[in-house]
Amino acid sequence: SSSTPETKNQSSKTLKKSDSTSSNQTTKQATSAEQLVVVNQCEIIEELKTRILSLEKKVNGLERRVEELDRSLGISKQISTVLSNEVDRLAQYSRRSCLLFSGIPLEENEKQTTLYKKVKNVVVKDLGVLGDEFEFEVDKMHRIGPIDAESQNQNVIVRFRSHQFPSDLYYKRRKIKNKNIRLKPSLTKKRTQLLLTASESF
Repeated sequence: SSSTPETKNQSSKTLKKSDSTSSNQTTKQATSAEQLVVVNQCEIIEELKTRILSLEKKVNGLERRVEELDRSLGISKQISTVLSNEVDRLAQYSRRSCLLFSGIPLEENEKQTTLYKKVKNVVVKDLGVLGDEFEFEVDKMHRIGPIDAESQNQNVIVRFRSHQFPSDLYYKRRKIKNKNIRLKPSLTKKRTQLLLTASESF
């Protein structure tokens, strides 16, 4: 049977209504998807903000810790310097009764008695000290330090019983006739280096 014009119009309206409903549903779905994406992005951003704040707190904590360690290190260095200076002072104090003789000829297989006579000869003949006084004042003596490559001599350190006697000898040191022989105070390693640096500067 053939369709009437009235039936055709009704079918056309039904199709248009169906298309409109389908279009509306698609639009709603797209809007929902966009909203979901926006929500997810907001959640991600909030999570990142939370993480950033947490990291900033950790960084601030580490910076404070570094500052505390710097202060502690500075205090430790100050304490170390004070202790080092005090040890050096005490070491130098213990050397007050010592003198270094440089330029005393070194012999192969040198005996202690031979070394004693060489030092005594310088002190008695050049510095005008009585032999008995020298013998009384001397406590110990021995060679010390490296052998000089040029002169093949080695320093002699002499410890005396009193502090005044070596001081008097040092005051008279310019009277020594042999200019290769010199009297020097017995200094700690630190003070020897300071003296060397100072002498090179002038």
